[in-house]
Amino acid sequence: MIHLKNYNLKNSNTFQIDCIAENYYQIEHISELNQSDIFNNNFFKYATIISGGSNILLKSNKLNNVISFTNSDIIIEDGSNEKSILLRVGAGKNWNDFVRYCVDNQFFGLENLALIPGNVGAAPIQNIGAYGCEQESCFEYLLAYEIETNKVIKLKGDECNFSYRNSIFKESKGKYIISEVVYRLSKLPFFNLKYEELKKYIYTKYNKSFQLIDVYNAVCDIRKSKLPDPTLLGNSGSFFKNPIISKVQFNQLNIEYPLLKSYNYDDKSVKISAAFLIELLGYKGKKYKNTDAGVYEKHALILVNHGYATGQDVFDLSQEIIDKIFRKFNIILEREVNIL
Repeated sequence: MIHLKNYNLKNSNTFQIDCIAENYYQIEHISELNQSDIFNNNFFKYATIISGGSNILLKSNKLNNVISFTNSDIIIEDGSNEKSILLRVGAGKNWNDFVRYCVDNQFFGLENLALIPGNVGAAPIQNIGAYGCEQESCFEYLLAYEIETNKVIKLKGDECNFSYRNSIFKESKGKYIISEVVYRLSKLPFFNLKYEELKKYIYTKYNKSFQLIDVYNAVCDIRKSKLPDPTLLGNSGSFFKNPIISKVQFNQLNIEYPLLKSYNYDDKSVKISAAFLIELLGYKGKKYKNTDAGVYEKHALILVNHGYATGQDVFDLSQEIIDKIFRKFNIILEREVNIL
């Protein structure tokens, strides 16, 4: 364990927001949490867990206790067979490095989630997804420290309450600390090309003759064309969830806005493009008042820090967008990022 005092989290969050952690703990193994007198229920009452900092907005300029896991091991678990492999991954493993490891070893299932920023420990919390795939499709179970009992527990997929960009870990904040995640990947070739843009890109470039690495590269190409590199322009990827509305409300909106992008969610609901709504309000490429917070010029779903924005600046911009979307379209826009 490494303990740092008054540590600036600017390089520990992809928005590149200045925020001081009065106590910053780097944890290699989860057993360290119950081997020290420091970590008790009172400690965790005011603790923040950061895993790569890719899906958070540090609204506060100071936090008390911050924990980050550094374990990045990938271990082949018992339970692998000729059709699939079971991989146990440390929470501190960079997500894209893990995806690339799978691709390089011909393990199929997570390639559509290439280049998503952050670490493996954050993936189940957000149930990250992109291009027609979510991490739950390959999720087997995870190991977590249950704060109330001071025990390491195992949670399977059906216990995690996965849904669109949601899980039990978002619904019950401050209850669990994820240390390792286990995924089952296929050894047999299969590709998820349900997302039309990805399918079109691959078929155009490879003429239906493609390999796993080609799908990975295609996803990377598409993401790079739309999304800013957080090392160059502070951001946390998609800031808002795509709203899910009734088909009745969608049909009414579609009359006035026939170009509104939509995807069937279930028999009664439709998922629509939040970026489209934000663009209609004229926010794309604009800065917020006299601050460095803004909306990315290539994708309206991305809020960015042009250099010196505070977490409060970004939050205020997001709130203004939420309020205007509701007044204009009677749609409640939800933040995808966690506000700290």
